[in-house]
Amino acid sequence: MKRCIITGIIICALCSQAHGAAVRELNLEGLCRTAGTIFWGRCTSVETQDEALVYTFAAHRMLKGGSADTVTLRMHKAASMYARAPRFIAGQEEVLLFLYPESSLGYSSPVGFGQGVFNVMTASGGEKTVANERGNSRLFKGMDMEKFCPGSTLPGIRQCSLRGTGALRHQEFMELIRQIIAGGVKP
Repeated sequence: MKRCIITGIIICALCSQAHGAAVRELNLEGLCRTAGTIFWGRCTSVETQDEALVYTFAAHRMLKGGSADTVTLRMHKAASMYARAPRFIAGQEEVLLFLYPESSLGYSSPVGFGQGVFNVMTASGGEKTVANERGNSRLFKGMDMEKFCPGSTLPGIRQCSLRGTGALRHQEFMELIRQIIAGGVKP
């Protein structure tokens, strides 16, 4: 009986530590710097292979990491079981993904889990917008916005950076990512 109680306490302690694990908060500049691949696309298939969940995406546009029509994300099953791990469904809405560089074993995951997954939505007027699991909250924290969108360029981005949250215009967001990858607006 005593052994069962001790085993139960150990299991509870381990589970609570895993559940309380924190993901380091990154701003957009940090997401861009950390990602090995950034693309806009749609999940076309989901498979299970050995120890991995394998997601295949039709890439509409590659922003970082080469040029490809298809991007494959092999996420280790252990990482995919984490409570905040993103899950993709074949045929689901479009996403803009920031992926870590592949490990030596070929595994990857979205940067900061849900921080690096931006759902692309179509607003009532037909305009595409993007938001991550946090509603883009703190996405621009600590960033020098003048470096990437000076003056009145990218007005939707500048408004969101002042508000601190909210959906962003898809095209402006992709342009801002391009500026960040390029190192800022050239004078």
